[in-house]
Amino acid sequence: MTRVQRFDFGSLRPVRRLADGRLRCDAHVTRSGVLRYKLPAGTEQAERRPPDQVFDPKSLETLKGTVLTEDHPSFGLVDTKNSRDVQRGSVGDNVRRDGDHVAATIYVTDDELIQKMESRQKIDVSPGYTCDVVKKKGVTPEGEHYDAVQTNIVYNHTAIVEFGRAGSARVRMDAASSSAGIQVR
Repeated sequence: MTRVQRFDFGSLRPVRRLADGRLRCDAHVTRSGVLRYKLPAGTEQAERRPPDQVFDPKSLETLKGTVLTEDHPSFGLVDTKNSRDVQRGSVGDNVRRDGDHVAATIYVTDDELIQKMESRQKIDVSPGYTCDVVKKKGVTPEGEHYDAVQTNIVYNHTAIVEFGRAGSARVRMDAASSSAGIQVR
């Protein structure tokens, strides 16, 4: 078993501009299932994020109140020594399961990032977290093959990014977007 940092994907639901200019967004931050990660050696590994790990109450608790960033910080994880440099908002306490997704309310407090979101420059959500990765090949009940399993997921931050992990969903910034609010690439 190896402890690693991971960056995933999610989606934002319709946004609401608050009186003070902040954006309030309901977001699908991440999901259970099989996700693919590039390893340092340049190879790819399919990692299963089982529902019992993704929706573990202890794991979900770590997402509450986390820092919202624009892109993932180049230095890795956010802490009290560097959050001032990268914080552009926060994740609220309304973290919950929504089907096979983790849903939460996020607040964006940075005007430049809000403008990028409104112009659709940055419209994906990508959480940064640590987890233990157990090498274990298998096949999900849905027929997806995997090489390893993620356990003990601890969230660190959530980034608004231009492009999330392959298969991510897009932000629905207004009613002109897809009727379901999600456009899968």
